[in-house]
Amino acid sequence: NDVKIFCLLEVSKNFNTKICCSNRDYEYYLPSYCFTQATELPENFTLSEELFTKLEKACKQYLGTHNYHNFSKGTEAKQPQAMRYIMEITPSRVLINGFEFIHFFMKGQSFLYNQIRKMIGTLVLVLRNNLEPEFISNAFNENKIVLPIAPGNGLMLSKVNYDTYNQVKKQKKMDIVLTGEVNQQEVEDFKLSILTDLSNE
Repeated sequence: NDVKIFCLLEVSKNFNTKICCSNRDYEYYLPSYCFTQATELPENFTLSEELFTKLEKACKQYLGTHNYHNFSKGTEAKQPQAMRYIMEITPSRVLINGFEFIHFFMKGQSFLYNQIRKMIGTLVLVLRNNLEPEFISNAFNENKIVLPIAPGNGLMLSKVNYDTYNQVKKQKKMDIVLTGEVNQQEVEDFKLSILTDLSNE
């Protein structure tokens, strides 16, 4: 029930969805209480401004091109595929069923297996243990570090972008351009249904 098709597009015979992709948009939702060590929390708990500011600062450590070998199983530091380019990662607060969640929007060229879950898990580690945000930068070094992994049920692939592919097609005046129209409200309603189930767990 957590996968739904909203749009189908006809593509050319040689089209490759992985190779032609310019970048991908992901979203991740996690209850805000996960970022604190407090054991007794009020029902209407919200993350303090101080911790949220620290979270924003920690997220910025991921921006740019870095070596993510510590963020994926089986990837070595010297392998070319360990290098990944993160274009954006932005946290925000959202209320779901009366509970505060932290919503992360991420845009990257491509991601390793479990990379995003380990990125989020490391953010939780930094805030819960009062570590400096620069701890994340140290994880990009060649030394091996075991990093925590966040649950998979808060992760969503929200969009696959084909900007470069579309631009080339337009320049060549070809018919097939990936600009599928979807009902965004339907997408948001579907997303809310998943998040509502998540908040009830």
